[in-house]
Amino acid sequence: MVIYCVSDLHMALPEIPECDVLLIAGDIFNVWVFTDPELQKIYLQTAVKTWLDQIPAKTVIFTPGNHDFMFELLPRNEWPDLRWHVLIDEEMTLATDGGPIKVYGTPWTRFNGPLAFNKEPVMMREVARKIPADTEILLCHQPPQGIGDG
Repeated sequence: MVIYCVSDLHMALPEIPECDVLLIAGDIFNVWVFTDPELQKIYLQTAVKTWLDQIPAKTVIFTPGNHDFMFELLPRNEWPDLRWHVLIDEEMTLATDGGPIKVYGTPWTRFNGPLAFNKEPVMMREVARKIPADTEILLCHQPPQGIGDG
C-alpha cells in the first residue's frame, strides 16, 4: 500500500503521485488570504474540487487545520460534497489487501492565536484521550510535542 501525506497547503495544490491513500493533515486554506467560511466554501467547490478529482489516489482523507475555519464554523451539511473523507475527531476503516486499517483524524491544535480548531494545552489532553487505542494511522494537524510545534 502506498500512502502519500501532505499538510499546510495554504492554497497551493501540488501534483500528487499515484498512491492508494492521500492523507491531508490540514490547512487547505491560507488564513492571510481569507477566513470567511463562505469564501472558503467557494474555493473548495472550484479549485479544490478540480484538484481532488484529478488526484490518482483511491482514497483521500482530510482533517482540517487551524486555517480551515469553514469546517469549524459551518455545519457539516453545508460543506461541499467532495472526493474525500473529512475526519473531525472520528475514525474510519480502510479496506486493504492486508486487512483493515483504522484511521483517526483530529484537527485540534494547541492555542496559538485567533485561529480555527485551537485549544488550550490542558484541553489537548482531552483530545488525545479520545483517540482509540487501536488507531493505526493518526491524522492530525498538531505536530508532536517538541517537533515543529513552536
